[in-house]
Amino acid sequence: MLNVALFSQSIKYASNAAIRFDPKEFSDDLYWIEYQLLTFPTSLSGPETSIDKATRIGALLFMKSILQEFPHSITGPSILLQKLQESLSTIDITEHNRQWLIWLCAIGALLSKPSKPMTRAWFVEKLAGLRTMERWEDVDVPQGHLWSMLDLGAFIGEHDLLLLWEDVRQLERE
Repeated sequence: MLNVALFSQSIKYASNAAIRFDPKEFSDDLYWIEYQLLTFPTSLSGPETSIDKATRIGALLFMKSILQEFPHSITGPSILLQKLQESLSTIDITEHNRQWLIWLCAIGALLSKPSKPMTRAWFVEKLAGLRTMERWEDVDVPQGHLWSMLDLGAFIGEHDLLLLWEDVRQLERE
């Protein structure tokens, strides 16, 4: 995840400073990170835990959102979203992983296609429960180091992120 965070921060910095990337270097870094995420389970000494799997899948979804890799795909990220949902459903929520689970559920909800409303609804419901536990009712979106390092709004869109939090608040009011 460190490489994903560094890569996203580099892109954010370069775009704010109007620095141009060498496309070959950009592609090399992107594909190296994706390769590392895809081969991660084989590098562990023991079985992959649910939180490790969810993190790996969430990171893959995040990397693919940077390039908007699914814009015209019929299935889009649906297979990765299904795997993320399966992994998240087996994770116990603790104080230590709550912020991380919020980020993972947010990326799942943001990348769920409108043609798959049940998938998005699952992630929104999970976020509503996590939001209540986290007690951040007084702010529009989560704050903190995680959100500044892996800024979903910068890559997926602030507007989409605000709409997501509105859906979460709407669910809480029902």
